[in-house]
Amino acid sequence: MLCETYANSLVSGDLFRDWLVESVNDVTGNRIRNKHCRVNVYNIGPASHKVCRFEFDGEEYSVVSKFYAEPTGWKTNYVPA
Repeated sequence: MLCETYANSLVSGDLFRDWLVESVNDVTGNRIRNKHCRVNVYNIGPASHKVCRFEFDGEEYSVVSKFYAEPTGWKTNYVPA
């Protein structure tokens, strides 16, 4: 069973948030109308790596991202082959 918990809010001026809004608009054809909207971040778990849902406040749109650089599962000590 997945659990979603609120983690943080990102506001205009945050580098990652600004990049995320521009990237989503590039892919979706300007789906995000208010480029200065707040982005609410939710952690989704359990998962093998960090998984977040980014909700664009007032836009009725969100995206999910998996960060492979942050393992959280039972095997977190990877040995390169």
